[in-house]
Amino acid sequence: MNKWDFFLLLVGIPFIVFLAFLGAGFIFTSSSYFCANCHEMSTQYVSWTRSTHKAVPCLECHSEPGFIGEIKAHINGSSDLFKHLTKLYSRDEISLEIKDASCRICHKGIKEKDEEFRNIHLNHSKVKIDCIDCHAGLVHGDIGGGFLYQKASCKHCHPELAVSKSESQ
Repeated sequence: MNKWDFFLLLVGIPFIVFLAFLGAGFIFTSSSYFCANCHEMSTQYVSWTRSTHKAVPCLECHSEPGFIGEIKAHINGSSDLFKHLTKLYSRDEISLEIKDASCRICHKGIKEKDEEFRNIHLNHSKVKIDCIDCHAGLVHGDIGGGFLYQKASCKHCHPELAVSKSESQ
């Protein structure tokens, strides 16, 4: 056995095994099942399973689009995993930003048949109001299932609109 064969056995094979475990871990931690395993996420998981987005994996919304966005989400998620394992997590810390670019992967343009809704979306987009500003409760709203938009959030820009408590739910 020459020194290159020995080097390959000593370094190459363990490196290949390491890459295989890294890839398997990346795939497993990308699943919604993985996200749901933390007790801190049980309410979010149940509301997601009852929402209109139940077929959309967590990372589709909770990471920036593309491979780099998914890598960033895994890096940030490792911090959450550490906090969970060391019991340093507070329920108040559970909040992940959702960028409009993530919404627009599936919702590529305004295709409402109703012209009023199309205009509402276009007007809000022009003044840089994010999708999540109005649709925050869509997936992780009421544990019985999400709702289309939060009318109560309209009052921030439209104080003249009277919104009852029942309308905001």
